[in-house]
Amino acid sequence: MLLSVISQFATHNAERLSEEAAQAALAQYSDAVDETTFGVAKLNEEEKKSILSHLEKARVIVERSQLSDRKKNALFGRLAELHREVNLTGTRTDRFFALAGDTAFVLGAMAANAKPFLQEVKEILKIVGRSRARQEGVSLPPGDETLRLPSPSDEEG
Repeated sequence: MLLSVISQFATHNAERLSEEAAQAALAQYSDAVDETTFGVAKLNEEEKKSILSHLEKARVIVERSQLSDRKKNALFGRLAELHREVNLTGTRTDRFFALAGDTAFVLGAMAANAKPFLQEVKEILKIVGRSRARQEGVSLPPGDETLRLPSPSDEEG
């Protein structure tokens, strides 16, 4: 699925990216990624239940928001996609991270609903991120703190 999305992006942005360059990038990506484990979260039943609850809360917030019908429908579509994805044996995390991108584009228009919607998205991403880390054998810091990259000044030290 991710490969088709990249291919569609490349096709629609042909003036900026030649088809040959896009195909080369896709081939390189395809060779480097093991799609059976990389980018997949194996959610347990408790995690699935929690994510589904957060998705429903997010849906209600979108429904009550003052977003345009076009934006509401786009978010409803994304949330429905994620609902289906949660119930798969291996949940692809890229779709959840795409929700974070969509969220960034609508927060200003959501006004008072922005903070509660963002909180639901954060909770979903925490669960998915920890599950993916577990699947890929990556050790994350304990606790529920949102993971952040170090600031540039911390790295220079």
